[in-house]
Amino acid sequence: MPTRRAKVWEYFEQELVEVDRVMKAICKYCGTKLTNGMAIAYGSIDKICDLVRHIISSPSHIQAFNEIAERSGLPSKARLILDVPNHWNSTHNMIMEAIEYKVVLKRYAEEQLEPSPDDEEWTNSEAIGEFLGAF
Repeated sequence: MPTRRAKVWEYFEQELVEVDRVMKAICKYCGTKLTNGMAIAYGSIDKICDLVRHIISSPSHIQAFNEIAERSGLPSKARLILDVPNHWNSTHNMIMEAIEYKVVLKRYAEEQLEPSPDDEEWTNSEAIGEFLGAF
């Protein structure tokens, strides 16, 4: 089995698939097998991104978000972090802020009838955020 020296491999177990003799990585946190880069993560990340994009699209949306944040005991935000495609640090920052404001985002989505990540997708996003933090 090849050795992996990058720190990121602390988050994965390696598995050799006998059928196609391909090495696949299994995330230790969410158990997902990575076979196509970050493709498995896009569903969770896209839902967070779409919700954040919706909130920052209008002053009334950010005001509604901030009202929920204040009721939840969190500070209001002038703007939420939105990721920039192919810039992993911005994706990481967006995910970490979304996790911090998870209760607010869920409540906002519920009140505004907007789609939001389910519990499993939030769990996956937390693992992805931690993974991207290694970079």
